[in-house]
Amino acid sequence: MRSPSILLQVLLQDGQTATVADALQVESWREWLLHVRSQLALELSKQKSHYQRCAASVADRRLRYLRRSIRSIENEIRTIDYMLDALARRFPDVDV
Repeated sequence: MRSPSILLQVLLQDGQTATVADALQVESWREWLLHVRSQLALELSKQKSHYQRCAASVADRRLRYLRRSIRSIENEIRTIDYMLDALARRFPDVDV
């Protein structure tokens, strides 16, 4: 009658292993998302600075392009923030 307890031990160990693997995967995703977010924030800062420098001297068409680019980067950053929040909600026991 040892086989049920051995099976139970294996199942419990697999569950613990899966939890550890999930935690490692969440941390990897979090680090990657923060890296991408950081790059986007830097690009956004450059775009806004460029927009401000050019606002008085560049044709309106160029300014529309810059505003569109700025909005696009802001949306990407927001999307990453949503993903980070979703990871934190999905894995509350992992330090995200």
